[in-house]
Amino acid sequence: MAHLARLAHRHPDAVGLHHVTRDWKLGLVAIIGFFAAIVASLEGELPPARFVEHVFRDAGQTSVLAALALAVCLAAAFFAILYRAPLARAERYAVAGALFGFTIASLMNSYPTPLLGYGAAPVIGFGLALGLGRGKVKDNAAADAAALD
Repeated sequence: MAHLARLAHRHPDAVGLHHVTRDWKLGLVAIIGFFAAIVASLEGELPPARFVEHVFRDAGQTSVLAALALAVCLAAAFFAILYRAPLARAERYAVAGALFGFTIASLMNSYPTPLLGYGAAPVIGFGLALGLGRGKVKDNAAADAAALD
């Protein structure tokens, strides 16, 4: 059981754990979670939370300039992470990809807008993700060069 706890720390999702361990119980959790998501989606949606979801629409109703400024700030954060973060290329792309995916999800439906429509937790989370690779900056140049070969 202790080995499952170590694997859960490295691979927090049930599907990934099932893939690594081939434990039928984790596969069952993934299947139940999948069907629970289907049932929840059939029940309808909660109304969007103000200042969390549909941030661009809410800002646009107040001021188009404010909505454009928020969009520019979010795009600047994306490109700063993608090209200027002191991380290896794969790590930069993973964090920037997560930001891009969360942004697309927030534009498509009632999903919190990343870095704009949350409290401090996601900002701290993105900061921690960027800070994880900072100690390896010297190794990152070699890793980037190897990835391009």
